[in-house]
Amino acid sequence: MKTPTPYITLLTGAGLGLVLLIASTQATRTNAAANGSPSPTSAATASPAPSGSTGGGGTAGLKPVGPLPAIPGCDSGIASAPDLSKVEHATTAIGGRPFSVAVTSDGKWSFVTTGHALAVLSNGSGLAPSLTHTLPMPGANKGVAVTSDGKYVVLAAGSGAKVLSAADAEQGTAHLIGSLHSPGGTGAVNVVLSPDDQFAYVTLQDSSGVAVFNLRHALSSGFDAGSLVGTVNAGPQPVGIRVSADPGHKWLFVTNWGQQGSVSVLSRHLAETDPGHALLTKSPAPAGCDPSRIVPSADGKWVFVTSQSSNALLGYDATKLRTDPAHALVTVVPVGENPIGMQYIDSGRELVVANSGSSHNLMVIDTHAALCRAGHVVTGSITAGKGPRDFGLVHGGSTLYVTNLGAGLLEAIRLDSIPAATPATSCS
Repeated sequence: MKTPTPYITLLTGAGLGLVLLIASTQATRTNAAANGSPSPTSAATASPAPSGSTGGGGTAGLKPVGPLPAIPGCDSGIASAPDLSKVEHATTAIGGRPFSVAVTSDGKWSFVTTGHALAVLSNGSGLAPSLTHTLPMPGANKGVAVTSDGKYVVLAAGSGAKVLSAADAEQGTAHLIGSLHSPGGTGAVNVVLSPDDQFAYVTLQDSSGVAVFNLRHALSSGFDAGSLVGTVNAGPQPVGIRVSADPGHKWLFVTNWGQQGSVSVLSRHLAETDPGHALLTKSPAPAGCDPSRIVPSADGKWVFVTSQSSNALLGYDATKLRTDPAHALVTVVPVGENPIGMQYIDSGRELVVANSGSSHNLMVIDTHAALCRAGHVVTGSITAGKGPRDFGLVHGGSTLYVTNLGAGLLEAIRLDSIPAATPATSCS
């Protein structure tokens, strides 16, 4: 597909850098991206860490020891863990098949895709939120994101995404502001936003691409054709996607679904300006069977991936995912059956993983022990409804939400009731 010309007028403060980038050869472009040339938008203003990257946990000083782990095969064995029976949790019945949840930055509202409908919940003083509205919305059965100012809800759908007014949704009206489309794109699964909310990145599983949209342009232009920056050829069946947590948020990490799954790395700057050259990993890192979700640590050092059909959590060196993908894997943690979503808690010292298979539980992972390849990595198990899938974290880190796809529930967990991990400063 022909890549549209980037909109230079929207990339203020970086005109010279953009001209140099466009005038360079492909090799120069790729080298600049690999060395961390910042996105024009991120260079202008400081940005918060992406959702899901809460807390660094002091992991930057950890040096994994021992031989590199092997890539797990399909249908690997599952782990067991002690039941954390004292963890406080509650559920809200929302119906349908809850897939993804997004929480506003002020912590007051949550939005859940339930399969052709959007559930709107008020996060009150109680542990579980209250269902206030269920809005018919064809195609609302995959990922969802909310802009940091709380104004817009973005739903992955079709060849791109649908954009709704959050304020109207909170009042019970499904006000579709516009739709983002990529010609030839199909199978939208997940959507993430740039730290400044200017761009939306959507994984297109069925057409093997990541569509990049200028959301700011779309909102000001009435969602014209120029809203599409272009589509990155991101390898087969891209599913999960996250913005990196390094200071410049320079990279996009993508999981590629399949029995020989992988992790691809994109330059965020090139994705926003020259999508045809944004893919940095021509031979991406192996990631077991059906890698699903991906989260970076807030210190930018590590990346974790759920390998769904390998029943495992994989940990990678974030730099080597770009520079030496074949040797980027640093740890393999057996978890429950069919892990999908995950969320950092306890300032990054723990990860909660949603096992969507028959065990119907969440597992708590000690990230320091995992990176050191030590024992007692899986510290406990939390009972969940049928088919736990994706997480949302209330601002401030007090409450964790998880969608229960098979039970029609949104589960809420009080995080201070989960035993804290013992931090490590080194691997010995």
